[in-house]
Amino acid sequence: MDADVVDDKRAGGPATGAGRRRRRGMSWAGVAALATLLSAVAAMTTAVTGVWRPPVPVPIPRISVTWVPPNATAAPAASPTTSAAAGTTSATAPPTPAPVPVNGSYRSDWTAGMNGWVGATEWKTVPGLLVSDGSAGFDPGWASQGVGSVRAPFRPGTGDYAVEARIQIVDPQPSGCYVDLQLRGAAADQSTGTNGYVLGFVQGSGAVVGSYRPGAGLTTIDHATFSPGTEWHVYHAEVRANRLTLQIDGSTVLQTTDNSYLDPGQVGLGNGHCQVQVSSFTVGPL
Repeated sequence: MDADVVDDKRAGGPATGAGRRRRRGMSWAGVAALATLLSAVAAMTTAVTGVWRPPVPVPIPRISVTWVPPNATAAPAASPTTSAAAGTTSATAPPTPAPVPVNGSYRSDWTAGMNGWVGATEWKTVPGLLVSDGSAGFDPGWASQGVGSVRAPFRPGTGDYAVEARIQIVDPQPSGCYVDLQLRGAAADQSTGTNGYVLGFVQGSGAVVGSYRPGAGLTTIDHATFSPGTEWHVYHAEVRANRLTLQIDGSTVLQTTDNSYLDPGQVGLGNGHCQVQVSSFTVGPL
């Protein structure tokens, strides 16, 4: 059934052919009016812009989303270390390299033992000190055979350098007591003997600068009056070219020349007939 006819029946109007034709005419008239309105809008648009254009679409920005699994973590810039006690995390620093001599220098450290020092068994350590029981029963010239001597774990890179040690003689009274700094110690030949210089104290001679070589004992180059007692003293020895200098507690007590040994060699300490203890030992360039 026609929609207009149904409307007429609901309104109580007669459903006749003339009424049907009248209502259809009214519907087409509305369509025509709408078309006329649209034509007028198009004409106005053309009059303003000169040409009709469809609306310009508004661009919609695109968003890129990367999915990350729940258990994924970003790569750290540095390997972390976590403190269990504090619960904090920090970047791991590269391992600290082992200490090396600076400018050809050396400083002893006996807090944890001999720390590289080697020599006669009379030399030992107590925390922070290198000590000798003085059991070597020979004079300083026996340094050529290593008797009473101990060597530092360091070799100077040049023949000109200074060695300094703070030393106490515990019991200076026994006959033959001595303590010295050994410089430019080196092998004399293919045998086990060595040669070098000693600068320090020898009972009966006082402050001494001397040399040693295999089979010859101690050769005293120069000496001066000095009595250490049981006090601590700072012994400072220098070798520069062929000049040898000994200072005690900051004062120069001996300065002499000798041409026997000019190479850097080894450095160390010598002692015999009395007990000593050493709190520091340093080597530095001149």
